[in-house]
Amino acid sequence: MHKEIKNKISLDMILLFVLGINFILTVSNWHYIKFIPINFGLPRNFIFFYTFFILFIFYYIISKSKKINYNLRYYIKLCIIILLIFVFIIITGVYQILLRKKGADPIYVHDGILVSEQAIKYLDEGKNPYVENYKESFSYFIEKYGQRERDNPVWHHYVYLPYYFLFSWPFYKVSHYFFGFFDQRIVHIFIFIFSLILIYKIPKNKNKKLIALLLFAFNPLFFPWFFNGHNDIFIFFWLILSIYLLTKRKYIWSSLFLGLACVSKHQAWLFLPFYFIYLFYSQNLIKNYFRRALITFKKMWLTFLIFIIFLTPFLFWNYGTFIEDIIEYPAGKSAHVLPVVGYGISYFLYMIGIIKDQWDYYPFWIWQVIFCLPLFYYFVRKQKINNNLKQLVFNYGVFVFVFLFFSRYLNTNYISYLSMIFLSAYLIEDKYFFKKNSKLKKK
Repeated sequence: MHKEIKNKISLDMILLFVLGINFILTVSNWHYIKFIPINFGLPRNFIFFYTFFILFIFYYIISKSKKINYNLRYYIKLCIIILLIFVFIIITGVYQILLRKKGADPIYVHDGILVSEQAIKYLDEGKNPYVENYKESFSYFIEKYGQRERDNPVWHHYVYLPYYFLFSWPFYKVSHYFFGFFDQRIVHIFIFIFSLILIYKIPKNKNKKLIALLLFAFNPLFFPWFFNGHNDIFIFFWLILSIYLLTKRKYIWSSLFLGLACVSKHQAWLFLPFYFIYLFYSQNLIKNYFRRALITFKKMWLTFLIFIIFLTPFLFWNYGTFIEDIIEYPAGKSAHVLPVVGYGISYFLYMIGIIKDQWDYYPFWIWQVIFCLPLFYYFVRKQKINNNLKQLVFNYGVFVFVFLFFSRYLNTNYISYLSMIFLSAYLIEDKYFFKKNSKLKKK
């Protein structure tokens, strides 16, 4: 028997109302966003507004009905949430892709989409994406706004790691075969759907599952960047899949997907030391630290193999351009660099005159060492006391924020990514299996 909460209004109902209305009001203010191509003589945002209210009222009635048993009530509410996600998020995302195909202004598409699509095309032609130039992808902007005084640095570098475009290549081929075009957001929508499944599966409590879906799909820090084409959902999926498999103690499979996250985008690299520490302290019955480390490496061997499989070919293909694109370019040491931007320490230093020009190189790694090393030591000590997955994911999220805060740029889509990480930490219900003074250790 399920113990039902007797509160008059449940948290999932409040979240549905607040996040659903926020989505409609936010998106309706984006003049470039179009919804479903039917309007019955009404503005399309009105269609969404009334559709939402009808479903919300039905959700409320089902929630309060005493004539329907708990399980049936739960599954009806789940179906309503899935329907809203499908109509609001997925259909809107698909329609944005169709609008772009019809010739909509590409200015509202993230430049990462443009260069990634071109990188896949280069790969399909047998060319090295880390060598080629991407100026052709921005011909529309050059024609409309003219050539700027300084080249856009993304014309000269491809910053994403190989698995991102390698995974997308089959979608590129299939989409071109059936539809005659390709939009990288097709991959993102596919990944988003599977991320929803994982987010749903992580918590055990049914009410928490509903809350998880609402917070993830209608996260106001997430969906604007998702529609725009930022690829944070891609790295998040492989990371959360690795974490989910850790909750099942499937270490080899978990290490495999962690490796795929690491060869997708740089943020996953910072997860590696926390992952290692978690596995290391999980061997608390073994006194010998060297043997602990050896067992931990055995559980993580697939992660390192994935690094070798995906990175080695590009290192041999052209070592110099590969290192320049994925290491020197984001650090601000390449010939064409991204300017100092965002909300971190970098722009503050620029405003007060320590950094004279936004395009200048500045050794932010010094700040990162000063602040991140003590923080990492603190988190290691904390993980040793309570070695659980919730602590692992939370520590990683905080560490990434501090690392990015003292980097060259702390962009708002990084905050979106961190919001998903912290949500995952909240949802994980891992028990404290490896407390420092546990009975298991005494045995």
